[in-house]
Amino acid sequence: DLLMRHEVLRTRLREGIQGPEQDIAREGSVKIELVVHEVSAGELSEVLSQAASHHFDLKREIPICADLFRLSKEHHVLLVTLHHIAGDGWSLAPFIRDMSFAYAARTVGAVADFPALPVQYADYTLWQRDWLGSDAETQSPLSQQLSYWRRALANMPEHLELPTDRPRPHVASFHGNVVPIHVDAALTLRLSNLARQAGVSLFMLLQAATA
Repeated sequence: DLLMRHEVLRTRLREGIQGPEQDIAREGSVKIELVVHEVSAGELSEVLSQAASHHFDLKREIPICADLFRLSKEHHVLLVTLHHIAGDGWSLAPFIRDMSFAYAARTVGAVADFPALPVQYADYTLWQRDWLGSDAETQSPLSQQLSYWRRALANMPEHLELPTDRPRPHVASFHGNVVPIHVDAALTLRLSNLARQAGVSLFMLLQAATA
């Protein structure tokens, strides 16, 4: 039902002459293969993490997949993995709303009677491309925005001058590591409230604090 409603969920990306192009599959021509796993409660955290790390091949795959973990006859956990190219934090509310609406209809043997969408994501991308114009046109919004950011980022350092315990190599190895930092619930709540007051995402707030 969600694939039928939202074109972006059945869109692959292919390389065209001028860069990536959207390849929107026809309604009913693709589907989500719901993989069912029999797991115990103790295994759930690990298998969820593994399933959520799915790597999409956007040339061949649609940007969504789903796994159902059966803990018992009446207890299941559904994991839907959505590629960031097809959704973001703002997309989750309408996604959950539509999925819940469709699920409620299907459980009573009906089909979700969605109201028609005024636009699809492809409509927005075409409008945006027409509005931005070409970077070859000096007066186009795209050229003006690029010029602004070139000026704003001029003379910025090539890398962050962070205090480290070893010298930076002349040639980057691209090797890295993960250092976990625990942020307790009280501080998380304060950070979330501050981000909300400032009208920014939590990521933006933490990035600004790091910078």
